[in-house]
Amino acid sequence: NLFDSLNPESLTFDYGKPDNPCDEYCDFTGPKGWCTSCGRTRAECDKWWKMKPQDAHRLLDELERRKLMIAQLDLVS
Repeated sequence: NLFDSLNPESLTFDYGKPDNPCDEYCDFTGPKGWCTSCGRTRAECDKWWKMKPQDAHRLLDELERRKLMIAQLDLVS
């Protein structure tokens, strides 16, 4: 059987790399140096093109949380 020889730990899913979240409006004045537009740091912006797809997807998940935090801070000020 073909599947008997497969190691389940070696299986990976290729979702492809997501689009760059940059909207060309960079303002790194957010908390921890986050861009108030996309939520990334300068270093994360620089590394985007070299990131593996799974790392880029993880970062996108984190960016959603960061953008919510940035939006909450904007409501307070």
